[in-house]
Amino acid sequence: MGGTFKQISGGTMCRLEINFFDRDRAWVGITAYLFDIRELDVIRFFSMFLSKILFTLGNCSTSSALLLNIYDYFCAMANYPLDDGFVARINVLDKNQRLVDSDEPPLRIYRSQFYGTNELDRDIDISMPLGEENYYAPAAVMLFLQYLILNLSDKGVQTMVSYMKHVLDYYLHIGDYGKLRAGYESDQYALNMLLTVDGGRDHGQGMM
Repeated sequence: MGGTFKQISGGTMCRLEINFFDRDRAWVGITAYLFDIRELDVIRFFSMFLSKILFTLGNCSTSSALLLNIYDYFCAMANYPLDDGFVARINVLDKNQRLVDSDEPPLRIYRSQFYGTNELDRDIDISMPLGEENYYAPAAVMLFLQYLILNLSDKGVQTMVSYMKHVLDYYLHIGDYGKLRAGYESDQYALNMLLTVDGGRDHGQGMM
């Protein structure tokens, strides 16, 4: 369930919208403004979305729990045995949370845009309603992640696991997500590690 990945012409790379119909049901959709958008770009979008949410929440128990929760899920995906080349598309949502398609008016909407001026320079903005951020902001991250797990190709999910492993290493051992530039620095670190330590594999597959 969840939104389809649409492509239209324009300058911004991607736009994310998460419509919460209540605390547990939400629709996620991504619109690409480039016809040659790559899965790696969308993965970097997720990473920077996570970073911006962590920065917004600040150094508190909610942000720490979100970071460790994400870390645990990516460790599970990295260690999950592959079957005939397929990857583990695990469920990362709480037992009552689910992605849905619905025509009902949303109670709150999270929006984010992903910008890029060249291969390395990326940035995002987030628009989110005030109130209950300690619940809805982490939920938005997990719903975005679940959407990617369901919609990326097998190679894309494998790339996301490799890339996010380096992002999380940065947050846990090198940098501080409480810094405004953490999203940029973790992205650069993860890209460098992905292209060097992980063998410089081709991660340019198109998104759907």
